[in-house]
Amino acid sequence: MSTNSVHEQLTNLLAETNESASERVVTYINNHFNEARPTILFGSGNVGVDVARRLIKVGNKPTCFIDDTPTKIGTVIVGVPVMGRDDALAQYGTDCNLVVCILNPKHNFKDTRAYFAERGIQAMTFMGLAWFYPEAFYGMHGITHPNMLLAMKDDVLRFFSLLADEKSKTEYVSQIAFRLKLDFDQLTKKEERVYFPADIPLQFAPGTIFLDAGAYDGDSIENAHMHLGDKLKKVVAFEPDPDNYQAMFERITFLGIVEKCALYQTALGAKDEMLYFNATGDMSAALSKSGTIEVKVEALSKHVAYDNMYLKFDIEGHEETAIFAALENIKTYKPQMAISVYHKPTDLWNIGLMLHRKVPEYKFYLRNHGIDATDVICYALIE
Repeated sequence: MSTNSVHEQLTNLLAETNESASERVVTYINNHFNEARPTILFGSGNVGVDVARRLIKVGNKPTCFIDDTPTKIGTVIVGVPVMGRDDALAQYGTDCNLVVCILNPKHNFKDTRAYFAERGIQAMTFMGLAWFYPEAFYGMHGITHPNMLLAMKDDVLRFFSLLADEKSKTEYVSQIAFRLKLDFDQLTKKEERVYFPADIPLQFAPGTIFLDAGAYDGDSIENAHMHLGDKLKKVVAFEPDPDNYQAMFERITFLGIVEKCALYQTALGAKDEMLYFNATGDMSAALSKSGTIEVKVEALSKHVAYDNMYLKFDIEGHEETAIFAALENIKTYKPQMAISVYHKPTDLWNIGLMLHRKVPEYKFYLRNHGIDATDVICYALIE
């Protein structure tokens, strides 16, 4: 597809009137959600718990969770009972709001939707609750009411013009279309080699320093070790979750690169401070006001202090504030960057525009490395 046709597709999407978008939202809600019916959350993991808490705050306490984990069935989480799927469907039948609350690399919403459709239930994604309860669910996984996105169309179009290749522009339009319509068929196929895609001109010279913000269990460190080889001089990694940090340490020990790694059991952000953190021991661990532990946060600007750096960010929605506070250092050292831009509604375009204003030389690429609109990565580099 040519740039002109992709641009035309984007301008057509953004030309929609507020009235038309609002009608589509009403139709979606009428087809999927009725407050008079019992609300069942499919998945009692971190996303499900977050959704349950938000629903409770707006006065619509979920009736139950459905979960396939044997140790969870029969328990109560945030005041909501957990049931197996057969028992829940037998008790509540098809007249319910079935909200899918799973974000997992091994899970695909379309497959789950088809499973429930075969049983006469029209399942919805939890992202749709941002349309029904826009204030309580604003920004959850980057979704907001379509009218709010349409109001920012000038910035959306401005960042489109900065994307460096056709593939990025096509990906960008698919993400905008998904956010406007919640149509999972708009999403592109997952790309492999996250943070090191073969078709983006990242340049790694000998002595590269890889900074991993949101290192999880060290999977990205292993990828850096594999793709950079002897060019990798040092890894600087930040992971505040105790279980994830331990898994990361065990991984780099197995890889035999402990001497190359400076590991911090801290979060990375805009400034040095102490904040609450939801320690889950998985990839959803994140800073949260309702967190289970208090953790130290390190200012990103202290660590962007060398030439030849590659920065990777997946810090659950804190990317923009951390990068903003480090812009002067970024201007000085001009690191290559891979930035998660799917956590908050405006990250998809705002982070790139912010970097462009400070460092106009940056070229931007966009790739989808996940499913269900996760792991959308913006690459910033100077060619």
